[in-house]
Amino acid sequence: MNSKRTILPLFGVLIIALATSGCGPGNLFGPTITPSPTVTPLPTNTPMPTSTPTATSTSTPSMTPSPTFTPTPTIAPPSQLSTYIDGASMTYYDSFDHFSPEQWNTQACQTVDNGVLEFACANGDLSRKNSLHDGEGLMIDFKTVNQTTSFLWSLALNTGTWGQPDGKTFGLADDSKYGQEVNLAQGAKWFGFVTNWTKPDVWYRLALAIDENGRIAILVWERDNPKAAIRKYINTLGKDWSGQSWIFDINDGDQSVTLDLDNYYQFTFSKIK
Repeated sequence: MNSKRTILPLFGVLIIALATSGCGPGNLFGPTITPSPTVTPLPTNTPMPTSTPTATSTSTPSMTPSPTFTPTPTIAPPSQLSTYIDGASMTYYDSFDHFSPEQWNTQACQTVDNGVLEFACANGDLSRKNSLHDGEGLMIDFKTVNQTTSFLWSLALNTGTWGQPDGKTFGLADDSKYGQEVNLAQGAKWFGFVTNWTKPDVWYRLALAIDENGRIAILVWERDNPKAAIRKYINTLGKDWSGQSWIFDINDGDQSVTLDLDNYYQFTFSKIK
């Protein structure tokens, strides 16, 4: 409730400070808003009061708290991403220092240990609750632990229903029959190919992106070795791959292998080169 009361003049400058908070895990990157200070000019010829006025009311006017804004962080895309994708701008980041069930669908078999999400679920899935669209992509750090000669895991973007005409998948996987592969599928047809892009117990960064014309990019590189070669698959798959809603899905088909995950990013971009 606002009220006006007649009091002797008060002198000074009222400055309202906006509280800011750091951009931590799981924050959307929003604009920085700098408020304009409200300044009351000092009078030039009003004499100082000789007595302190006594308030006529003991009630305290209600005050609306000032809003809190999150400043825009500066996160430059890595050079490996910029080499193949133009105009990348980070829009979301999750450090996995804790697990956010409001952001991820899960079968509750993951743990967080020392800032790393450990995912080891027999035939388990961990997926984002939001979808990606044309002109968007993601990056995530991963490594496999306890790798055996027969196991299955997958990190991919999926849309539609698996095995049906509208179903589509692209990403990276390891299959117990074929080994590691670039995972590409449309409907019931798989048309990927076998790779040897990663080794166990080494941190890699995976980037997946979909362009407006159905052009996709799959990029993989060693996160902590800037001299290592980048592995890539870039192709235009046609108009059926445009205009879709894509869900990022992590699958672990064999509980004997653990997927360690860290540093999940989402970004927008202008073009896949």
